[in-house]
Amino acid sequence: MTIKLFLICISLSVTSLISAQPHLNIAREKSKTNYLEASVEYERVLFTSNNQAVIDTAILEKTRLLLENKLFIETDDFITRNINLIADSSIAYQVYTNWLLNLYLKNNLDGAVSLVSEIETFYTNKVDYKWINFLKMLIYNEKQEWKKTDSIYKEFKNKLIKTDSFGVSNLLQHQPKLLKLNKGTILSYIIPGGGQFYAKKPLEGLTNVALQTLCLAYTIVCYNSGLYLSSWLIGGGLFGSFRFGSTRRTETLIKQYNLKLVADYNTLLKYKLIEVYKNL
Repeated sequence: MTIKLFLICISLSVTSLISAQPHLNIAREKSKTNYLEASVEYERVLFTSNNQAVIDTAILEKTRLLLENKLFIETDDFITRNINLIADSSIAYQVYTNWLLNLYLKNNLDGAVSLVSEIETFYTNKVDYKWINFLKMLIYNEKQEWKKTDSIYKEFKNKLIKTDSFGVSNLLQHQPKLLKLNKGTILSYIIPGGGQFYAKKPLEGLTNVALQTLCLAYTIVCYNSGLYLSSWLIGGGLFGSFRFGSTRRTETLIKQYNLKLVADYNTLLKYKLIEVYKNL
């Protein structure tokens, strides 16, 4: 009985002395093949380790693991729960920068802007000027705040770029001119097909003109023939339907046009900014 108790005590003592380092190594190995199992191992490290350096490392490595696997929601949740556990400021800065990238990829642009400000305030001596400003330009591009993008790029160019070989400055000076929804609606209501012409859809505009003209002609013919009921109910009804339908269609066309214009500009500017950054 005494021997059994002695062996149990030894076993418990050995267990309590085992470092979380083996679990960290296991997590690193599993991250190459199975991110889910690796994620569990990193959580085991955080739960069992009393070594602050190991904890800090585990948080950073799991953050990268989740981000690399494009688990943006999980990354955000994990960092939020564990960021205050980090003691090493250098590792904390790396986690924050990964968090910033995650927010951008997650399309939480307002959150990304807020986090940029936090990083620049609390990690002034560690901030990578080139990387943080590159990401800021991408964020403001996605937010369609191109004046801010232009302002950052001018400073960026003066400090780091000799020649604007990718034409970013020129592109930023020719921002997309979006169509005005109210103007298109008014044109559509006043002039048959006017809204579609304004929305860069001339064929639809001509079709709408033809349909409204036919309906109006039918209304007049019926009225002159004494078919007043047909004139008002059929001719007038169809004419009104095409008129108001044209207005709704114009709104849809303008929104589609503006979305495509912004998306094309956004993609081109993003590509050029990436090329600039790659060639620094």
